[in-house]
Amino acid sequence: MSASPKSILVIDDNEDMLVIVSLVLRKNGYKVTGLTRFDDLEQELIAIAPDLILIDRTLGWIDGRQLCKQIRTFPGFLTTVILIFSAYTVSAEDCMAIGANGYIEKPFEIGSFLNRLEQHLLMQTFEKK
Repeated sequence: MSASPKSILVIDDNEDMLVIVSLVLRKNGYKVTGLTRFDDLEQELIAIAPDLILIDRTLGWIDGRQLCKQIRTFPGFLTTVILIFSAYTVSAEDCMAIGANGYIEKPFEIGSFLNRLEQHLLMQTFEKK
């Protein structure tokens, strides 16, 4: 019996980037939900139940870092892996201050990108045990 695929939520207002990232993740065995907008973030998160959330730093309607802070206030999402990804540099200290687990710079090399995600998901698995 194989384990169910890890669920990844990608939040990015750039639809092209959302499609590319989603395709790469699906091709590598992840269950992916992509959002460019949402009505009720907490309800969306509950319905999706992601193992990992990728948030673009620069969203058209909010700074992704603020969105990360907001997600951390929702019960049940204190330990969900959240990664900020952006063409803008984000320091490790900035990520920690907003509650993110890390940062991935765009553009990224696909193998490196997937390795980073897997490392964070493995750390999350060990922390839950």
